[in-house]
This record gives sequence, C-alpha cells and structure tokens, in this order.
Amino acid sequence: MQDRYRLLGSQGLLGMVASGLDMAYWDALVCSANAPVVTLMGGESRPRRAYDSYSMVDPLKDEKALRTSLDQGFKAIKIKLGYPDVKQNVDVVRAVRDMIGPDVALMVDYN
Repeated sequence: MQDRYRLLGSQGLLGMVASGLDMAYWDALVCSANAPVVTLMGGESRPRRAYDSYSMVDPLKDEKALRTSLDQGFKAIKIKLGYPDVKQNVDVVRAVRDMIGPDVALMVDYN
C-alpha cells in the first residue's frame, strides 16, 4: 500500500485505513496460526508490568485520578508532556513524582 499510495503520503485517512488493515492482517495470521504475534515475529512471550496512561495532566486537578490508578494496583504511570515551556514540564513531572512516590515507575511521552 505504501508503494501504491506514495504520492498521497501515509498521513490522515489513508494512514488510518492502512493501520486498520495492518491490525486486521496480523489478527487473521494470529488466529490461523493459533500463536501470539510475538511468537510469529520470532520473539518470546514474557510478562509485562501494566501501567496506567494519561494525557497531559494537571497535578492538582488530576490527583484523584492518579491516586485511583495507584489504588487499583498500578505500579507505573505514564503522562504526556509538551507544555509551552520547559519549566512547566519539569514542574508537572516533579509534582506527579511527589504524588505517586519513589516506588512507582513514572514514564513520559514528550509531544
């Protein structure tokens, strides 16, 4: 599909369609092989720690939601960054880190 639609690019609607087809093809292959994707790609299945994922957070307004994640047993939290200035990004990370404590993994996506 990428070769055929190279001039249109893979952004927008075409990218979404291609992604949906890609997932459907992998799903069909997984079902027919009765094996997980990781095995079909040559890897091995290993347990992974679940994490709760958030968009950009306001530590004060979103404290209840973050604490709910911890109460549900999540040992890792992911938040998005990309505030207008570096200081605000750092302040949010510090506030969330203080809130969740040192024993919970904190991950960020920087947009």
